[in-house]
Amino acid sequence: MKDPKNTPHHQDDGEAERLNPKKLLSRDEVEALFGISKRFLELAVRKNNGPVFVKVGRLTRYRAQDIETWITKNRYEGLGNAADQDGGS
Repeated sequence: MKDPKNTPHHQDDGEAERLNPKKLLSRDEVEALFGISKRFLELAVRKNNGPVFVKVGRLTRYRAQDIETWITKNRYEGLGNAADQDGGS
């Protein structure tokens, strides 16, 4: 019989599927899992333009779900669509 504590609550696409959804990730872990540099995350906290984060005392932590949501919100189709919108010139 499986231990219910080790069973994921739900399945997501991407890296969050393989992580405990309640685990708070350090900047090192976000960089390793999602390829977002620690330096970018540090600057994003100061500029308030990055993924949602959690403060635990002096530490900054991230939930995988929040990182994936931020990535999705910042997704662009590319320049191909811009050329189509201005008549393809």
